[in-house]
Amino acid sequence: MKARFYLVVVLVSLVLLLTACNGVGNLRVNVYNQQQSLMNDVYVGLYTANFKRRIDFQYTTRGEVRFKALEPGSYGLKIIKHNAKKQLRVQVQSDQNNYLKVDLY
Repeated sequence: MKARFYLVVVLVSLVLLLTACNGVGNLRVNVYNQQQSLMNDVYVGLYTANFKRRIDFQYTTRGEVRFKALEPGSYGLKIIKHNAKKQLRVQVQSDQNNYLKVDLY
């Protein structure tokens, strides 16, 4: 009886650990202009996959923004600078650094 109880406790603990350890990913976006130079002060918005809700936003510094600790899944990106605008969908993988190079012109 004790052995069965300990086996159940170990199995439940293992299941809880596996489900609770869902990894997170990071997303780095680099924005370039026509001359392939990094662009500053570009709005980069992180949205849900259907673009209905904004999750986070940043402005580029030295042509780069970083979104850290994102849940794995699909996201939408809006990138805006004056009259140039792009909308992209990205896939963030668990426990990985995801890089994206965007040419905005």
